[in-house]
Amino acid sequence: MRQPDFLTIDAFARPDGGWIRWRRSLRHLIDGGIDGLRGATVNYSNNGTHAVAPALLPGGCALVAAWESPEAAEAAFAGPLRGAIDHPGRFSFDGEV
Repeated sequence: MRQPDFLTIDAFARPDGGWIRWRRSLRHLIDGGIDGLRGATVNYSNNGTHAVAPALLPGGCALVAAWESPEAAEAAFAGPLRGAIDHPGRFSFDGEV
């Protein structure tokens, strides 16, 4: 039987340097390969569900990643992903699926 995936979701309202630059640099890191990463997607995060009227500017950004183990995710967030992920206003969630 296959082990469950360990998932992480990290969302930002406004990443440092802007969301276009953040998405590009994060995609470059992921494409370069990160130990223990099974798969990842860099998405936009919704900005209309927490306000009566949706904002005119785009929402934030989110990284959704599946890892081999919690230890692999912890090592990546302490290492290669630290600069891209470690920002004020980050919402982070993890768990097994």
